[in-house]
Amino acid sequence: MFKKGTVFILGAGASFPYGLPTGEDLRNSICEDKSKLGLFLEREKNRDQSKANYLMSYWKFVQDFSQAHTASIDKYLSQNATDYSGIGKITIAHDILYYESKTKITRHKIEGDGDWYHFLFNLMIEDLNGEYDYKDFYNRNYGVSFVTFNYDRSLEHYLFTSLLKSFTKASKDEIIKQLKSIPIYHIYGSIAPLKWQLNEDESFYWDYGNPKIDFDSLKQLSDNIRIVYDERGDSFPEISKAKRVIKDANEVYLLGFGYAKENIDILGLRNRINIKAGTALGY
Repeated sequence: MFKKGTVFILGAGASFPYGLPTGEDLRNSICEDKSKLGLFLEREKNRDQSKANYLMSYWKFVQDFSQAHTASIDKYLSQNATDYSGIGKITIAHDILYYESKTKITRHKIEGDGDWYHFLFNLMIEDLNGEYDYKDFYNRNYGVSFVTFNYDRSLEHYLFTSLLKSFTKASKDEIIKQLKSIPIYHIYGSIAPLKWQLNEDESFYWDYGNPKIDFDSLKQLSDNIRIVYDERGDSFPEISKAKRVIKDANEVYLLGFGYAKENIDILGLRNRINIKAGTALGY
C-alpha cells in the first residue's frame, strides 16, 4: 500500500520491458518502416486513389526525418508541425498499435528484474486476501496517480487484466469501478481508450493488442495523439490535472524517464522537493 499523494511519472523506459519502444526505438522503427505502414498505405491507395497523397507524404516524411537526425519524433513534429503533423501522428498511432500487438504482458512474468508492473500490482493488492477484498482496492490505493508521457495503454491493460483475474468473484463492472478511480494522465494523449475506460458519452475504443486497422480508424486514433508544444501551459486538461497532482503530492517517482528538457518544463518539475527518486532505462 502506498502513501496518500504518491505520483509515478513514466517515460518510455517504463513500458520498454513489455515490448514497447523507447524514443530511439520508435525513431528507428519509423525510419526503417518496421511496422510496414508503407505497405498499408500502398494497399489503401490501390483501393482508393484519394489516399495517394498520404502515401507520398509518408515517404517524404520518413526521408526527411531520417536525414534530420533529431532524437525524437515528438520534437521533430513540433519543429515541422505545418508540413508533417498529420502524417506524423498517423505514423505514431500505427507504430504503437504494432508494438502493442507484440506485447509481452500476457506472460505470467517478464524475465529478469525489469517487471515493475508485477511489483507495483502486488503492492497495490497487499493485504487484499479475501474473495471480496477487491472492493477495497481503490481505498487501499487512494491518492495514487500516474502521469505518463507514453501513448501506449500497457499499464491500464495490465492493471485491469491482473485485478480481474485475481478476484474471480468480481464482475467486470466492479473491477472497472475500482480502476477508474485511479487517475492515469497521458500528457501527450494515448491512441485510444480501452473499452472499459469509456465514459457514457464515448463510443470509440480500441482493444489492446488488436493490429487489424482500417484507414478511417487509424486516422481517428491519430487524432488522439498530441506532440510537444501542441498545447501550452494549462490549455490541455491532462497537463493541468497532472501538474496539480504533482504539486500536491507527498512523494513523486520518475520511472524510465529520459529527462528531456521539454518534458521537465511542461510539468514544472524543476526544483520539486517532493521528488523522491528517479530512474532512466538501464539505471
